Amino acid sequence: MIDHDPFIRLLAGRELGGLDDDEAIEIDRHLVGCATCAAEVRAFDDTLAALALVAPPRHPPRSLEGSIMTAIRAMTLVSKDGRGSEAG
Repeated sequence: MIDHDPFIRLLAGRELGGLDDDEAIEIDRHLVGCATCAAEVRAFDDTLAALALVAPPRHPPRSLEGSIMTAIRAMTLVSKDGRGSEAG
């Protein structure tokens, strides 16, 4: 019988992108043939989707829009004049 505990402990990390490459490969190989762990992945997916819907909206500070627009304008000026350095 397969001991699923080591894999189940890694599933949340997998779903959140927190595994290193070796762990991700190991868990993905296991998931191909394990219906128990695949069901756990689906449960994590459902939970993450539900959390995304219930999280309260966050509003950035008003000053953020100005800084973003300034940065975009600077990038646009650089790309239009072809200099490859920041305008200003």
